[in-house]
Parts: sequence; structure tokens; C-alpha cells
Amino acid sequence: MADRPKQVSRKVYFFRIAHFSEIKNVLEDALRHVEDLPFNDQGRYLPTTTDDTVHSVFVDSSSYPLRLQLARIRRSDLPLVEESGKISALKLSREAGIMDWCHIVIQADGYAVAEFNRDAPRIAALGEYLLFKTAGRIKTAVRFLPLFQKSVLEELSEFEAVTILEIEALSDEADAIAKGDEHIGAAFAACAELGQAKRTEIILKTARQPNADLASIAKRLFQNPFSRESLTRLKAHGKRTGSRKPLDLLQQYMIRTEDFVRLDPRSKAVNSEHAFEVLERTYKDAKPAIQAAISLEML
Repeated sequence: MADRPKQVSRKVYFFRIAHFSEIKNVLEDALRHVEDLPFNDQGRYLPTTTDDTVHSVFVDSSSYPLRLQLARIRRSDLPLVEESGKISALKLSREAGIMDWCHIVIQADGYAVAEFNRDAPRIAALGEYLLFKTAGRIKTAVRFLPLFQKSVLEELSEFEAVTILEIEALSDEADAIAKGDEHIGAAFAACAELGQAKRTEIILKTARQPNADLASIAKRLFQNPFSRESLTRLKAHGKRTGSRKPLDLLQQYMIRTEDFVRLDPRSKAVNSEHAFEVLERTYKDAKPAIQAAISLEML
């Protein structure tokens, strides 16, 4: 077997925290509280809508810049193990689970930088986690507003009519997509159940009389943080002023691609110390662009 590369490329996303001045000092205390929570469902673990799956936060630094990992831990639907043709169930203790996490750094100026791991929770889940697990220190869910290079919704409004809408995501993201549009979420759930496909693409086309329905669907999916971060494609086709060029709503995200050192040659996880270094360096390099970017709240 060929040696796997020691590094893996991951996307890095940038966010601005809404109303940061109101929670800046509280966030440090909130993370210190999380650090002291025991690892059980009443403490560190936050149950999700998926059976035997919980979210958890691991704190590396509770002083600015805040450094943490946001994790999804799955204790059921475990994969098989194969060794020289012998197949067996993956046996873990009842309390153990398969974990995927992403690394996040929150700066003292209210911007956040996050490594993207498709199997880890999206950063919007961190806002809900802090609301439920910080004993009232955080009064409402913290909102992480993604940064864009231009006003995407303004471009969407230029369409006379959206006639085709392409939507793509991992099939198991149906619950997150439903938070943006329950009918689209149900369609993804049905595809996942019937076809057992890992990834689903849905193409919606209008009837002979184009209307604004597809544009409304695109706007709802884009504005909801859970559905937006779950999608791998959201592309609108139609006629707009002076152009028929399709609009890829996700293309204008402010994104960097960086190399991260693997935790182990056989692991998809990355080394945490190196990951935090990469995120802080990327933030410093991108700071002029970050300050000039548009956040969703401004669109």
C-alpha cells in the first residue's frame, strides 16, 4: 500500500460574529464553563436529532484568540472492519464513539476562522451549543455570519426569473437542509432512504410560466446558516439584466485552501497544534480582505 501524504488540503472559512461587542467578554467565561463540564449527556455532550449522535466542544484556549474543536460523536451505525478478507463488526465500548471535529479560532476583533471538515458539525451548531451548555452565560444562540466577496443576494434579485435551480449536498444533511426549506429537506431525506446515495443532486425547473418560487427557495436555503453550510452547490439559472450567466451562490464565499498536517498517516484527522497555527496565520494573511468583505447581515 502506498504511503498516504502527511498533509491534507482543507478549506478555511471566515465569519463575523453578530453583536460581538455584547458577548466579547462573556465568551471567555462561557468556554471556561464548558471546560469544567463532565463528559456525559448532562454535561459536555449535546444530543442531536440523530439517534446516538452528540455534539461536543473541546477547548484549547479560553483566552483570546479562543481556540476550540467542535465535534460530532457517533455511537451507532458503525462501519465494518476488514482484515485479510475477514469481516467483523467494529467493537467499541458503549460509551465510545466515532468522532469527527473541526478547528475554530475566534479573534478578539469578532472574526472567526474555521477549518472545514465535511464530517464535522457546521459552525452554526457552535452557536446553539453555547446557548444550551453555558448555564445562562450566553442568552441567545451566537450567530456566525459568513463573509462574501460580493453581495450575492443582490445579484439574485437581478434575475427576472429563476428557471432552473441546482441543489447538491451529502444525502445525510437532510435535517440541516430542512431548516432552510422543509420540502427540499424532505426530498433529500427521501433520496437518502430510497437510493442510499451518499450525495444527492436535485434540479428544479419551472413550468412554462416562470415565477419567483425558485428564487425564493434559493434565498431561503442561502440565508439559513444550517442549510447554507450543508450545501455543496446552489446554482440559479435564468434571465437577468444583460446576462444569462448562472449565479453560483456559494462561489462568492471568502475561502482559502490550506495544507494541514495529518494526526497520523492513516487518519483523516489533522494535528490540532498545527491546525490552530494554520488558522491564525491564515487570518493574519487575509486580514485586509476580511475587513473589506461583506457579511450576510449586510446583504
